[in-house]
Amino acid sequence: MNKRTAFLFTLCFLITIAGTAIALKNACPDCGTVAKLTDLACKKCNRVLNQCFACGNQNPVSADYCQTCFEPLAQMRVLSTIASGVREDLKLGQSDMAQLDRERGKLDFLVKSDPANKRTYLFRKAKILRQMGSTAQEVHAWKDYLKEFPDTPKKAAIQVFCSEALRKWGYLFFAQGNKAAALEKFQEATRMNPMNADAWQWVGRIHNEAKEYQAAGDAYLEALKAKPGDKTSIHFLRGLKRAVAPDLLAAPKKMENRGKVGE
Repeated sequence: MNKRTAFLFTLCFLITIAGTAIALKNACPDCGTVAKLTDLACKKCNRVLNQCFACGNQNPVSADYCQTCFEPLAQMRVLSTIASGVREDLKLGQSDMAQLDRERGKLDFLVKSDPANKRTYLFRKAKILRQMGSTAQEVHAWKDYLKEFPDTPKKAAIQVFCSEALRKWGYLFFAQGNKAAALEKFQEATRMNPMNADAWQWVGRIHNEAKEYQAAGDAYLEALKAKPGDKTSIHFLRGLKRAVAPDLLAAPKKMENRGKVGE
């Protein structure tokens, strides 16, 4: 069995047993003995029942997060049923995505257990969701943050991040052929950050394809205002026979080579 086949087999195995492992987390995987919620190891075979792979701490059966480093333990309980050699060979739970997901879980725990620092944890969680590419969850995370901390000095930056996540979310709908939902997300992205030229261009494209030329031209003009000199916006505005102010035909020097937010 090659590594790829072994990985796929193991992944299917994990999915199959995950629910059972969570439901029976107080049952020893080796001998089936039911442990007390305060136990660290099986009373019959001495198997450690809820060890954190991140720091090595042995947690009581009742713990869903490591009492030392706050790592989520559900995945680790499942991984503990797989031989350590196989885990190491396939690097199960060691991928960048797995580590980010554990960090997200840890932050969820810290939000509840350490509310005094909730502002910091929620911000970090939103950034992790951004790294994970979880656009819908990222949008909700940024909105929740702004709702809870409306006077944050980071508001402008968060609006830029949220707008870009909305644009990416809109593209996912567009790629699935759901243009109505895509347009809604693109428009929301422009409301969150009126300087999101890419989102404006997508609004223009959808209107243009629907033969809604006035709305398309308006959107492309907003895109050009957000990013003067952009050739795509200029091309479509000329095709729609819309007048373009001379000062929008070239990018100001300070805007040249400006990267996209979130890239």
